[in-house]
Amino acid sequence: NNYDIISKISKGKAIELVGVGGVYNHDLRMFESDEGLHLIRAHRANKYFLSASGIHSKLGLTCSYSYEVLSKRASLESSAESILLADSSKFDVVVTSYFAKLQDCNTIITDSGISSEWENLIRNMGIKLYIV
Repeated sequence: NNYDIISKISKGKAIELVGVGGVYNHDLRMFESDEGLHLIRAHRANKYFLSASGIHSKLGLTCSYSYEVLSKRASLESSAESILLADSSKFDVVVTSYFAKLQDCNTIITDSGISSEWENLIRNMGIKLYIV
């Protein structure tokens, strides 16, 4: 439901792209709507790439805007694998809107700034971790 991601992915011919449409939020460059939620719930994905504004070991994954929560939760529930893409500055951060537990992610991809404590925590939870 993010314009930037849709515009990049649409160039690939090896995937089936389903856009959810709705009201466009200029700040987030995202589309949101009830119809979009129904579309997400009616489809399945092999892989869901998600982001979070905050990642906390006890308080989970958070985002800045409450209207993102339903789309993120529906996408997590409709996907076989969830892959969190987050730079290391997001760890130990909590923002206002909770949407998932850290364990809801199968894989985390981050940068080399991640602390060894976070590395150990993620791996001990059985989550695949890639540092790029």
